[in-house]
Amino acid sequence: MKLIKLYSNFPKKFHPVTFREGLNVVLGKITNPAARDKDTHNLGKTLFAQIIDFCLMKGKDSGFFLFKHTQFEEFVFFLELRIQTGEYITIRRSVNEGSKGSFMRHSTPNHDFTEWSEDEWDHWLLPFEASRQLLDGILDLTVLSPWSYRQAVSYSLRSQKDYDEPFKLAKFAGSHADWKPFLAHILGFSGEVVATGYEIEEELANLEKDERQLIARASGIEDVDQLRGQIQIIEQDVQTVEQEIEKFDFSPTDERITRALVADIDNRIVQLNEARYSLASDKARIESALGVRLSINLKGLEKLFKEAQIYFSDQVKKDYKSLEEFNKELAEERDEYLRKDLEEIEIQLITINTELADLNSKRSAALTSLADAESLSKYKRLTKQLVGRQADLETLRRLESVVDELTTKRSDIRSKKASLEKIRATLEQSIKNPPSRYATIRQYFDQIVFKVINQHANLFSRVNKENHLEVEVDILNESAKPSSAGEGFSYGRLLCIAFDLAIMRTYVSEPFPHFVFHDGLLETLDDRKKLNLIDVSREYCALGIQHIVTVIESEMPSLANGRKFAFDSSEIILTLSDEGDSGRLFKMPSW
Repeated sequence: MKLIKLYSNFPKKFHPVTFREGLNVVLGKITNPAARDKDTHNLGKTLFAQIIDFCLMKGKDSGFFLFKHTQFEEFVFFLELRIQTGEYITIRRSVNEGSKGSFMRHSTPNHDFTEWSEDEWDHWLLPFEASRQLLDGILDLTVLSPWSYRQAVSYSLRSQKDYDEPFKLAKFAGSHADWKPFLAHILGFSGEVVATGYEIEEELANLEKDERQLIARASGIEDVDQLRGQIQIIEQDVQTVEQEIEKFDFSPTDERITRALVADIDNRIVQLNEARYSLASDKARIESALGVRLSINLKGLEKLFKEAQIYFSDQVKKDYKSLEEFNKELAEERDEYLRKDLEEIEIQLITINTELADLNSKRSAALTSLADAESLSKYKRLTKQLVGRQADLETLRRLESVVDELTTKRSDIRSKKASLEKIRATLEQSIKNPPSRYATIRQYFDQIVFKVINQHANLFSRVNKENHLEVEVDILNESAKPSSAGEGFSYGRLLCIAFDLAIMRTYVSEPFPHFVFHDGLLETLDDRKKLNLIDVSREYCALGIQHIVTVIESEMPSLANGRKFAFDSSEIILTLSDEGDSGRLFKMPSW
């Protein structure tokens, strides 16, 4: 996959650009050094890569300059590519219909489809996702599977914002799970294993959040078998009291009828009292739990440390403060849950109290007809005892459900942690016995860096404490030990360029994007290193890589004879200058 041609429906405002095999230079020139109100940093060099990305079906963003400024509404861009089969495809994407794409396959290069009608295109104005899927199928970059061409294009278009790290581009601002699996894949590791690790980590985080909520609801009881023993004992108590109540025989018949009426009322009162008792217990427990916070007297601790002649470091203070912050977050999350429960409990209590008042009035009237005072007194005592035990039983059964769920969650957590350990073992084994593709990439990476700065660069991998793959780079000193050279901005940019070129060379004979764009190739390097980097670029272009770079004329290195280096005219595909509208990428007033 290489770039052939980029053009628009307004050739006078946006001149067609034909790409070449090998090195492609976009040159920014200074025509009038005395004009201090002009510079070469606003000519459109960076926009050039953005238009290529737009044509390759980059996601639509209202902040993107083509959509942001009305003067581009009528623009339609065309990008011609050579695909793996040797055929060509032209992508048509308009600004006005930016969420759609049109496609035309052809056997010869350098076409102009600006005047073609809808019926002449193979595919016309397909929806965005369909456009991406179609293009992915046409490009047929099988080595990327299961990822699409878009992930690889991200590394093929390195903008000024993408030089902070060789592996993480500015567009990868989200979770590591969005880009690390693909990075692992192109390095030769199992990207699917890395992706699974991130999925399990997210599932584990959700389980641990659920566990914290259940712990708050369990009121300190976490042993389910201990709880079931208590339930069994209280169930026996309830059964015993119920049997004693059933032994009463109030005579004569009218008394038994009255007692039956009382029993019906009492049964309902028992149920309501049981529910009220349980709810009141829950309410009291919730009210006592609300607002509980861990409080640490740092001044007292510091005084204690001094008296014991022990150094009280700032790190200890930070650790205690971190503990307080963690407890505060946990308590706030628990309080939110508890307040919702409390609100529901209070509503239920109002309903129960209203019904109980009515039933107690009816019960009192019915009991007056029962003559046996001694039996009545015993009946009242047993009934009260039964209500209390049944309330206790209901509370414990509710806790049993919570503790059961907590036990299940903890089992799931152990299972997820075990799975992460397996992921770790798999990754560590891959690093111990690295794939040949990985070894090839790091070899080319080191060779590129050494040719440019005469220092070796070590690209290496490890598994971090979260069981994720980490890829890092060290620039080595003469003793082959890591130095701080790679931490500077100038060499940091070089490491990004070296990584991209090493990837391109490794995949040069495989179905992979074979072009790479570097905005500001020579920036921040000294003249000798610039010349070395240009030599490396030309060497890699001779191997079949299409290297597209932007450079500013003032940053051209000086040669040994004092003259300025100049690219061959055949290498320059686009020249931009500070001559006004005619010198910019878009031949129109700036916006």
